Amino acid sequence: MSEFTSKERDAILAGLRLLQFSLDAGTVAPNDGDVGDILTCSGDHDGMTAEEIDLFCEEFNF
Repeated sequence: MSEFTSKERDAILAGLRLLQFSLDAGTVAPNDGDVGDILTCSGDHDGMTAEEIDLFCEEFNF
């Protein structure tokens, strides 16, 4: 894994937390024609769930 600056790491975590919140709120969904397409690479794979993102953020932060 490449090294990230603190600024980059914080931006990644903030973006993931926003995605997590948006999935929980229903404003983003897999394959929604917008952010959800990025989440799934336009349907190439299942997107991460809000719970998976939460776990990933906890692991990424260490």
